[in-house]
Amino acid sequence: MVLTALAFLGFGLLFPISQSGQTSGNINYRNSFIRDLGNPRCSEYLTKPFRELKEPEFGVGGTCWHIYTSRRFEEQDVYPYSLEQYDKKSRQHQLRFLAEMVAICGGVVLFLSVTLYGLGLLIAWIRRGFVKPV
Repeated sequence: MVLTALAFLGFGLLFPISQSGQTSGNINYRNSFIRDLGNPRCSEYLTKPFRELKEPEFGVGGTCWHIYTSRRFEEQDVYPYSLEQYDKKSRQHQLRFLAEMVAICGGVVLFLSVTLYGLGLLIAWIRRGFVKPV
């Protein structure tokens, strides 16, 4: 029981928390998004309804592509779109990822614990000679 609790704490909680932080890819995307915000040509990508926008060419920032894809994948038809809205959606994604990881990792720990406990009961039953003691 103690080992199950420790495994759940380590693998079911601490491991997902360690994996849910900001990655370099997230940081780079956010920095490119900020560069897009600094480009005056991108103002229409912030202020128009999404259905009126056309996809710009990919760039490392300043081409409006990061604003466009952020709105497309976030299904954001909120305008004017802003860095605060982008950050809010990013935090929601991180929390959802964390909850899913806790559920999966915690479920694996609990499944393995129940399986090992059941295997122990089976071995004990076999060693007793397949009979239940009176």
